[in-house]
Amino acid sequence: MPDFYADMQAVASEMLAEFNQGVMTYIPLVGGTNDWDPKTDGTPVTLAGTARGVQTKYLTDLITQTDLQITAAVFGTVPTNAGVVTIDGVRRQVIMVEQIPAAGTVVAWRLFVKG
Repeated sequence: MPDFYADMQAVASEMLAEFNQGVMTYIPLVGGTNDWDPKTDGTPVTLAGTARGVQTKYLTDLITQTDLQITAAVFGTVPTNAGVVTIDGVRRQVIMVEQIPAAGTVVAWRLFVKG
């Protein structure tokens, strides 16, 4: 089965690159040498993916209708809610990250960002 999910990851990456919308980047935030040092921007990673309004099934107290849902191909780092996504130059805070599928080899990422 591992080969199946590796193949699916390649297919998802190819499709998301084909339907790529605008310029999206993920910027991890890196901490200083001490816990109390402010976090700074890490190296930006370009995303291949799509952005849209949040689907109704994902709405919670944290995720609202004004937020955005990004489906992105695997991009070499594991995103966290401590990161930032830029969409056409506008910085947006990541509020939730889901891997697709929920367990095993990651085929794509679903990121929810503040709208």
